[in-house]
Formats: sequence, structure tokens, C-alpha cells
Amino acid sequence: MQYRTIGRTGLRVSEIGFGCGNNAVLMVKAPHQDQVKAVRYALDAGINFFDTAFAYGLGKSEENLGGILRELGAEPMISTKIRLEADAIDDLRAATGRAVEGGLSRLGRDRVDFVQLHTRVTLDRGMGKRFSLTPKDVLGPNGVVDGFKSMRDRGKVGFFGFSGLGDPKALHELVDSGEFHGFQCYYN
Repeated sequence: MQYRTIGRTGLRVSEIGFGCGNNAVLMVKAPHQDQVKAVRYALDAGINFFDTAFAYGLGKSEENLGGILRELGAEPMISTKIRLEADAIDDLRAATGRAVEGGLSRLGRDRVDFVQLHTRVTLDRGMGKRFSLTPKDVLGPNGVVDGFKSMRDRGKVGFFGFSGLGDPKALHELVDSGEFHGFQCYYN
């Protein structure tokens, strides 16, 4: 396995990560023994980066991954994602903290190496098919970044980023802010 450092974080992750998303349904719906077998195989192959999210099975992926890692006694790097909805607008900082704490609880961990915002970011706040935040919601006072920083200061999160969901212009504002340690972009 080959490894790369994520930006300036110092985190050395395997070039191949273990995605725990809904697409393959492995970490959401597969039998426990199949999940354990796959995670063990990945660890034995040198994969040290596991990516999950609340959105993957409404927390089932986080719960299953956390339980299996405890069962195997493994401590790889974990990235999880939070999704904020319209009810978070009144206090985005606090809602961010609650969402991170929820992920930690489901994972059965005190800390994650990386957390990402998994809410769309658009130039105007969206209330359509899928709720979205604006760059100001994310970067402004008492916004998402302040919530991530608070969790980092409490030792709950190592680094933070965002998923590349939303309008390119809005996402570029987040990148240009220099506040994030990384982001997940779609490539095919």
C-alpha cells in the first residue's frame, strides 16, 4: 500500500480508503460477518483510512464501523460527515457540535481524525429538495467553522473539511477562505 499526506495535516493515509457509504450497502445492510471480513481484509491490505457519515444508513454505517473496529482492536484514521438541516440555522455552531457528538456516539469513540460538512453549500440558502447553507452560514460568526473549531479545541476532532456538494462558486468561497484542512470532490 502507498500512503500520502493530506495537505498540511501530517495525516498519512492509504491511497485507497475504505468507503462506508450507501452505494455498496456493505456497512449499512450486509450481514455482520461480511462487514467484519471486509474491514479485516482492508486493514490487512494496509488501508488505514475509513470514511463514513450519518447520511449512510441514518447512522448505521457509523455504528457498524465503530463496533467492528472495537471488535478487531483496530485504530485506523476515521473521517465522518455531518449533515445540517433547516432546524440548525438559529445556532449553527451549537448544531455542528451536536452533530459531531452524535457521530462520535454512534462510532463509540471520543475523537475522530477528520470531520466534514456534508450539507450542500449554495449562494442562496436552499429549502428545496435538499437543504443548503450559504458560505456565510459556514464561515461567519457562530457558523459551522466555529463549531468545528470548538470541537477541535475540545479534542473531539483532529481536522475538518467539507464535501463538494452545491454550487461551484459557493464551494470556491469555502476553499479560498483557507479555513479547511481538506475537501472531498467528485471525480470520475
